[in-house]
Amino acid sequence: MQEEKETAKKMTYPQWHEALGHPSPDYLKSNNYSDTSNIPKVLKDWQCETCITSKSTKRKPTPRTPEERCDTPVDLIYSALSGKFSKTSFGKVNYYVTIIDNCTIYAWVYLIHAESDTVKVFASFIQE
Repeated sequence: MQEEKETAKKMTYPQWHEALGHPSPDYLKSNNYSDTSNIPKVLKDWQCETCITSKSTKRKPTPRTPEERCDTPVDLIYSALSGKFSKTSFGKVNYYVTIIDNCTIYAWVYLIHAESDTVKVFASFIQE
């Protein structure tokens, strides 16, 4: 007959922090709850990477002024060539070209095999 021994492993503060949904250290102080004696004290200089990432902010883009925006579609376009990718796509594509219209903010994405195909993309776009 086999016997299993049950052993309890005391959780660390980072494990508690993650298990309880990343609360702040002040939230887990022992004077707030009667059963927090099981939670160890926060380590000095300890920081949770998940909390740091989730609290990071990005600036909201400033709206375009009327001088920056065209009134006629395709009067001003922006374009970018991206690639060469480390892995080829299913269609054996290594690059793509994006074209964005300043007036409508409509975007086109063209998948291409080589950088030299960019000229063909623009010819096709202009013809369209």
